[in-house]
Amino acid sequence: MQRECKTRGIIIGAILSASFFNALAKSPLDGYYAKLSSVCWSNGIAKPEYECGNPAEEGVSIQHIKGRSFFVDIRTIGSNGHKCWYKGIGSMKNGVIETRSPEGDCGATIKISGERADLKEIGACYGICGARATLSVSNLKKKNSKNK
Repeated sequence: MQRECKTRGIIIGAILSASFFNALAKSPLDGYYAKLSSVCWSNGIAKPEYECGNPAEEGVSIQHIKGRSFFVDIRTIGSNGHKCWYKGIGSMKNGVIETRSPEGDCGATIKISGERADLKEIGACYGICGARATLSVSNLKKKNSKNK
């Protein structure tokens, strides 16, 4: 009896694991899209001048979940080094992934064209972004093992 229960438990576990991984089916959109951007800041008040440091990477990671749903992880950088970081679930609508915060006041659209992605902020994302950062960024290039 005990052996039968263990066997059933293993089989049920295998079925559930297979269902989970099938739900995370690969999509051609899956991957990490990124670019290096300048990080500049003002060093003056009366007569602003700008200095720039080393570039920083910004981008979006996309993982298909199931159907028209995708997990997205967006990280952008604005002037003065202000950053924006957003994680959420998006849905494909008219060829564009749209994601919004649970409150609905912040989100982004992600348009994929071949190996490129463009993001556009929706609403006001003040709660997750620095004063000079937004979720908008364009011309991100898909990264893979060949072009990292």
